[in-house]
Amino acid sequence: AENEIKKMKDLFVTYKVAKLLKKKGFNESCLGYYFGDKLKYPSELTTTENQDKCQYITTGILAPALEQAINWLMDNHNIFILPHITFDDNNGHWYYYSINYRKKVKNSNFTDGSFNRNQALETAILEALNHIK
Repeated sequence: AENEIKKMKDLFVTYKVAKLLKKKGFNESCLGYYFGDKLKYPSELTTTENQDKCQYITTGILAPALEQAINWLMDNHNIFILPHITFDDNNGHWYYYSINYRKKVKNSNFTDGSFNRNQALETAILEALNHIK
């Protein structure tokens, strides 16, 4: 069960990206929240945390899923992130991304990617957020 929770947590943006999303205006309902720098789900909250949840959410850090952050960038800033994968002759794979900033496409280099899809998406989201004024 612990491994399944770890896999689920990998679907959410990191605390660093969540803070930047908040700074850039992200304020949508999320399945996760950061209490300090720890990702929590409503079912994991202690009684005290549950009592403070409503107040905390308005002042704390929301934790969107990676796909939710990508959709927010598209819907609110016309920034489109597309993940890609390439394979080598040894059945290895490498994830990378392209970012379309309203007609100007920035394709990542292979070195900007990762062996992990979610890490590549996290990198792309962070780059896109830093592009927003």
